[in-house]
Amino acid sequence: MIFKEDLLQYIWEHYNFDDKVLITTCGKRIFIKNRGLRNFDQGPDFINARIVLDKTEWAGNIELHLTTKEWIHHGHSQDPNYKNVILHVVWKNNASVFIQSPVLELRHLIDNNFLTTYQILMQNHSMIPCTSVGGCSINHEIKEWIGELGLTRLTEKSDGLIHDLNQLKGNWEELIWRTISRNFGHRVNSEGFYLLATSIPFYLIKKYKKDVFDLEALLMGQAGLLQKNWQDEYPKKLLTEYYRIKNLHKIKEINYPIYFLRMRPANFPTIRLAQLASMLSQNSSILDMLKEIEDVDEFKKRISFDISEYWLNHYRFDKISIPTDKKPGNTFFDNLIINSFIPILYAYGCVIGSNQYKEKAKRWFSELSVESNSILYEFNKIGLKPTTAAESQSLLALHKKYCTQKKCTDCKIGRKILQDAKSLKNELSPVIIDI
Repeated sequence: MIFKEDLLQYIWEHYNFDDKVLITTCGKRIFIKNRGLRNFDQGPDFINARIVLDKTEWAGNIELHLTTKEWIHHGHSQDPNYKNVILHVVWKNNASVFIQSPVLELRHLIDNNFLTTYQILMQNHSMIPCTSVGGCSINHEIKEWIGELGLTRLTEKSDGLIHDLNQLKGNWEELIWRTISRNFGHRVNSEGFYLLATSIPFYLIKKYKKDVFDLEALLMGQAGLLQKNWQDEYPKKLLTEYYRIKNLHKIKEINYPIYFLRMRPANFPTIRLAQLASMLSQNSSILDMLKEIEDVDEFKKRISFDISEYWLNHYRFDKISIPTDKKPGNTFFDNLIINSFIPILYAYGCVIGSNQYKEKAKRWFSELSVESNSILYEFNKIGLKPTTAAESQSLLALHKKYCTQKKCTDCKIGRKILQDAKSLKNELSPVIIDI
């Protein structure tokens, strides 16, 4: 296992070492009265610590390194920020003499089960590292912490929308148009759909919304999906109409790739753009609807739509398919509300200073069904089974902020697993440390 300094910092901060009898490398007995506060700014790792060294009490700061010589390598000897270091804590002492402060070596004081469990977490390449150890019992404190991650995720999305709103000089309609376009693009085409939306001012969407054919022509054309010699009359007419609108309003092409590969036909960009055109054509002001409608199921009904007839037996132009209803299902609308409309509603509440809309956004989260994806499936394996969209969003935030970055020592679940490891009755295989 490659030992990292963040693990050493975690061990020190949470007393994950045997502190019954502590002896410095120079043979002096040491007692830790206060390990100090974690310092996230410039200077030593922990500040305002207190130790007793051979009956003399010292107050000051503590610096942590993997090896003693790193003090020299990092240039601390000439740095005035490190003059008040009263203890140098290291994993391994590799200096025969160190005069700046007493040195405490930890490598023989740490529980083997703790280190082995940490190694297992770090070496697990699945989406959720703690599936390798079966997770842990999730207590009330952990559940509350996970819930706070979901609210933080919503706030961060809202902050991003408010930033975009400021760039758009407060134009909510333009913001909503761009946001829902990105969501219709799914993961693969989200950026392409967003750029498409930025290339078409929303006033043109309003101008042509009375005829869904015009909107389809505009969207398909800007997406670059009409540049071909078609057999069907429908795409031929779309192409003609697109050129008319494009030339009339001097719309610039985006020249960004739109993909069909490795996706289900229901997610083909042709289908999603046809659905987007239908939704825009069949709905009035979405912001007014968000403000006025209290029930999330009622809002879902109001934004539903019927797709144009051509797409009932097509997924792509010129290719006939078995007739199927291309109207999105409940899962799609839930996803649209979760990832677009709820953050917009929350952002609106923030901008106008209204808790009413912010609370409604959070309530809608708790009333929508759980999303279905591979990440949440992995969380199910360790006993985290969300029952609402609010809970699933919290787990997605946990995955993004901690699991993907292997920040197990910062995660409350990871910390609980590491703490529980020390109480295991069976000794796990010893771990080989590399620094």
